[in-house]
Amino acid sequence: MKRALMIFLYLLIIILFLISGILFSEKSDKVISFPDILKPGSIVIEKDRMFVTEKAAIHIYDLNNSRLLKKFGKKGEGPGEFLGVIKLHIVSGEIMVSSLGKVSYFSMDGKFIRDLRSPKTSGISGGFQPFNKGYIGTGTDMDKNEGYRTINIYNSRLQKVKEVYRSSVGSRFDSLSGKRNFFKKAFSYKTFGSRIYISGEEGFIVRVFNSNGDSLFTIKRDYKRLKFKERDKRNFLNYLKANSPDYVYRSMQKRLIFPEYYPVIFFLYADSSKIYIFTWKRSEEGLETFIYDPDGNFLGRRELPLHFMNPLLFSPFTIYKDKIYQLIEEEENEIWQLKITDIR
Repeated sequence: MKRALMIFLYLLIIILFLISGILFSEKSDKVISFPDILKPGSIVIEKDRMFVTEKAAIHIYDLNNSRLLKKFGKKGEGPGEFLGVIKLHIVSGEIMVSSLGKVSYFSMDGKFIRDLRSPKTSGISGGFQPFNKGYIGTGTDMDKNEGYRTINIYNSRLQKVKEVYRSSVGSRFDSLSGKRNFFKKAFSYKTFGSRIYISGEEGFIVRVFNSNGDSLFTIKRDYKRLKFKERDKRNFLNYLKANSPDYVYRSMQKRLIFPEYYPVIFFLYADSSKIYIFTWKRSEEGLETFIYDPDGNFLGRRELPLHFMNPLLFSPFTIYKDKIYQLIEEEENEIWQLKITDIR
């Protein structure tokens, strides 16, 4: 009897240990340090590799041991060189890098393969994403005194095929006045399969288009807009003052326009079989996020723990296989750390 009791207690301890280990692993986040990173722009995860853009350079890391495998790319107009903001995608076993007016391809270990330049007739274009058998990207247009940002479909030679969407950026007179509103309505787009998801309006509205740029349906919901409070204004001005030369701060302070309400949608994201719609609403738990399937069916609401570097900009992140991968600077030691969090 005593032996049976001892065995029972022993098994109970093991079970409790395993349960506590499972609970701990679900609640904790995995953190990996990367001392080589200085000022990351964006990240992409592909299997056990992490790709980090930093100005005009790209770093490839092994996530198993945080080892830097390769660094390539530089500012310029030559083959394999980049201008403007660069974005990275993995396409059919190759690294695709979008920069101002062109797309560049590299092998998975960073060896240059080819450049594809946008024809001058396409206007100022960039932000290319692989789509269907070509690309989708952004452009600019001017109609009389009104300026627009556009979202366009491009063919495999980066020739503009069709404008899918346009959003006003204000009149020429607005630009001359020098007034600045940093809290404008969203202008964000993502592709998923053969569909394009676009946010560019005041409310909770996401337009969905097919591969030909034809409208399919709209994701909409009633949403109470978040008021832009006086403390939000103070927080933004305090950040600007602490991180700008005094003459810049004084100049910007006179030119800033603060809205009565925040825009509803912050930005869009797509991964696996989910569309993530982020709002401007933040709490201690994270950034409010509405999740839909590709057909527009509502899957749930979450508060995802995204870290913000300033009132307008979050630390570089990506979502890969229902996990958030985000680079966060550990300020005391000035080391960037990759935080991996399960989305539940």
